[in-house]
Amino acid sequence: MRKSLLSGLYGVYVEEGKIDLDRTLAELEITENTPLTESEKQASVADLLKARSGVYLPAAYETRARAEARPDRGSHAPGEHWHYKNWDFNVLGTIFEQETGTKIHQAFKDEIADPIGMTA
Repeated sequence: MRKSLLSGLYGVYVEEGKIDLDRTLAELEITENTPLTESEKQASVADLLKARSGVYLPAAYETRARAEARPDRGSHAPGEHWHYKNWDFNVLGTIFEQETGTKIHQAFKDEIADPIGMTA
């Protein structure tokens, strides 16, 4: 569910010009504990949203099955291969907050929950 809601929020902020889908991890200065390769740094925000980043690093909350299914690093260039993984969506959360200056939970409340009348 988090991924669908985050994608919806991206649409709002892309339309407002606050997020550029063509910017790369390099341009956004995204780093990792395990340094990204030059190829991985070329993944765009759009690649991440499509689960096509080509970045195959372990991710927070990754299940054993997901870890075992993860392709080898360097096996696919950004945009080339779809592989569902938490890493892309975890980084999208970081990029969202970095580029908008808004926490995801607040953005969801302001842009989606309040306008459609969601209540706790």
